[in-house]
Amino acid sequence: MLLALFGLLAVGIVTGVLGGYLGIGGALIITPVLLAVAHAQQIPESVLYPLVFSSTLFAILGTSVSAGVTYARAKRVHWGAFKVLALSALLFSFAGSSLAVKSAPETLRTTFAIFALISAAIFVSPLKGHDGGEYHFHVWPYMLLGAATGFLSAYIGVAGGVLMVPVMLFVIKTPAEFAVGTSSMIGVVTSLAGMTGYIVSGWHATGLPEGSIGYVYPAYALPVLIGTLIGGPIGSKLNQRGSVKMFRWLFAAYLLIVAIRMLWRD
Repeated sequence: MLLALFGLLAVGIVTGVLGGYLGIGGALIITPVLLAVAHAQQIPESVLYPLVFSSTLFAILGTSVSAGVTYARAKRVHWGAFKVLALSALLFSFAGSSLAVKSAPETLRTTFAIFALISAAIFVSPLKGHDGGEYHFHVWPYMLLGAATGFLSAYIGVAGGVLMVPVMLFVIKTPAEFAVGTSSMIGVVTSLAGMTGYIVSGWHATGLPEGSIGYVYPAYALPVLIGTLIGGPIGSKLNQRGSVKMFRWLFAAYLLIVAIRMLWRD
């Protein structure tokens, strides 16, 4: 048991560093690990994915909070975009968690895998970001992005940064110095909202392991959360010092492997 705790702590540290560096919550790193642990512990399939997704949302709070605070102090959060994203994400996140607990395990697994594939493609997209000229803030693109992020974050247990950062950079043309920081702050909102929805939905669910709070399982989430609190500030500081191009390609390759394993799992 002690070895498992240290293993999850190590996963959290790695997730925190990569999450803070790339501006993502880290769910696509944590979820495959927790799924493997849950399978090994023979968690019933009927509650497996909501349990893992909600526990992941709990765990990635560390990355989002620590990275978000670091970026806010460095004045790298676009607060106008944050307000719009947060409001629309909050409204749609509860719908995502409610639908997730009613969905078949195969549907959740396939959706997660497809999201990983799309995220990998976006991460290595050749599209160009903001050209450094004058930036004009418009509400509606951020509102649509927040709605999509809020729903998906709850439905498959992701903070949404892996989608949000590339869309802000390449589609909305948000200045690069604000994209990662704003995404990290939104991760706090989507994680809390999605986790709350899973707690409420799973309060009377059967088949959950002892100690669960709704669908959230602290035995999984807390060690990873502590690790992300350690690693998050490190990744955020690294982001401010260099290019993330190489890491985008490496992370995209990792996402491709995750997607293939989930789609072809027996």
